Amino acid sequence: MEPQKQAGKGKGGRPLKDSRKRKTKIITFKCSTYEKQLIQGKAKASSCSVSKFLVTIAMNRQVDSPATRQLRVPQSMLLELNGHLGPIGNNLNQLVRYWHTRAHVFTSEDRKRVHDLIESLWKIIKQLQDYLQ
Repeated sequence: MEPQKQAGKGKGGRPLKDSRKRKTKIITFKCSTYEKQLIQGKAKASSCSVSKFLVTIAMNRQVDSPATRQLRVPQSMLLELNGHLGPIGNNLNQLVRYWHTRAHVFTSEDRKRVHDLIESLWKIIKQLQDYLQ
């Protein structure tokens, strides 16, 4: 059996860490005084060093990249949009009622457009409801 490599020149000591686990690289970044205090406070509350705290967060959390970032819309705007969709839906319903009573006026292409509009409207309403809940 091969002995483990020792630190130094055969003086004993603990075995060297695997090169993949050794932390020898330094990363520096700029932040405001407030951000620094906040990071230090959170690290202290977590009972770990700032370095360990930041590495843990960086390794365990996913950050949205510009390619995957979704548009963030304030909830008040969504509620306003939802309020506008109701009357639009009512107008479409009136159009459909008119269509059923006077079917000879609409072409098959018109019927398809109305049907597609209604489907699109229901999808938007469903997505808004899911987002607001």
